[in-house]
Amino acid sequence: MGTAWHQNFNPQRFLARIDVEKLITRNQAYPENEVASLLSPCILCGQRLGAGIVLNDKRFVCKSCFQVVSLIEYPERYENLRRDYLKRREAWRAARSALIDGSIARKVSTLFASVAAISLLLLFWKLFLLVVPAIAFGISKFAGQLHDEKLKQWEKEFPEPSQPELRHFHDPRAELTRRDQLILDVFNHWPGYPPFWNYLREVVLKRDENRCQVTGCLTVPRPRPAFLRVAPAQDVQPPLRGEPIEPVIRGTDPTAVAAGRCHWPSRRSGFTFGRKSR
Repeated sequence: MGTAWHQNFNPQRFLARIDVEKLITRNQAYPENEVASLLSPCILCGQRLGAGIVLNDKRFVCKSCFQVVSLIEYPERYENLRRDYLKRREAWRAARSALIDGSIARKVSTLFASVAAISLLLLFWKLFLLVVPAIAFGISKFAGQLHDEKLKQWEKEFPEPSQPELRHFHDPRAELTRRDQLILDVFNHWPGYPPFWNYLREVVLKRDENRCQVTGCLTVPRPRPAFLRVAPAQDVQPPLRGEPIEPVIRGTDPTAVAAGRCHWPSRRSGFTFGRKSR
């Protein structure tokens, strides 16, 4: 059990101040895909009232469901773990900052460091006054050590939360519920960069060891997808508006994706992924 001052900065006391939704980056969709009214029921809730967005396959998601889905990055089980981790991590950081800002030893250290710096001007008057900045510097250093020791004790009492193991929608090892399958279907037809794009990029960069797959190029690659049902002659900027983004499946290996390249040909070849919505 920690001492009283430890408990005054217990991260649990800061949890109520954390709004986890502010810590999450929303999945963006093209503005032109917003619609004032749905022409068919929302594929997630079945409602047909109000505004929403139209997916690349011309199906619709209502505004309320879009607000929920735009904050999702992982299947439900892992998404809950992620949000809990983000909240606990931010509470830990807030508690640590409060401890540092309220530390008297730190304030004393800063004060006497300033006094030591200013008192150096006394040397232009009398050399023997060197003792003044020396004493001030000594006090500053001692107070700083007290602060550092106190901070280390707190970090030992309340270690920083560790990130849980998270599995993406397209990770074949991920456990998906029926709800997850519906959301994956939405993501595979997302009107914009798909929410699984960062995951795909990390997989490609890790597999290719951060090296471009074009011979002679030393640049860090920027992998780009080649989407299904796209004419070979179309340009390679991903993803095109209105273009379906359901990936081609060629096995269950999650690393079997398009090579990372900095130079792209004028023709697209299909890329592979590990999971397909059902």
